[in-house]
Amino acid sequence: MQEREDAATAGDVRDFKGDVAERMGQAVSDARRGTRRIANEASQTIRGASERVTAAYGRTAETAERAYLDARNYATEHPGTAAAVTFAAGIGVGMMLAPRYAPGVGRRSLVPVVAIALAHAVLDVFDQAP
Repeated sequence: MQEREDAATAGDVRDFKGDVAERMGQAVSDARRGTRRIANEASQTIRGASERVTAAYGRTAETAERAYLDARNYATEHPGTAAAVTFAAGIGVGMMLAPRYAPGVGRRSLVPVVAIALAHAVLDVFDQAP
């Protein structure tokens, strides 16, 4: 009787081991499928984001190039106005970049800023002349 019980128990253990092995194999298979699915979705998301960034960059580059060409054409057609605008922009940038609380800031520091801005404006206008 004891031998039968031992044989039945051994059979149950074998069946249990087989069942566990089958479930483990199924779990590993499911995990692999899930991993592949997630990797594919991530790859598609990255590819889509890359395409959107490339398209946005292209649009931005085209817009910037158009604006640059328009400004250059305007400067060629209206050199006096372009020089005045460039001069004013140079003064504004110079004033923003000049130290505000340093000793001696005032009229003495404005003259070099104005001179440099004027020189750059004149050079820009003559560099663009046809």
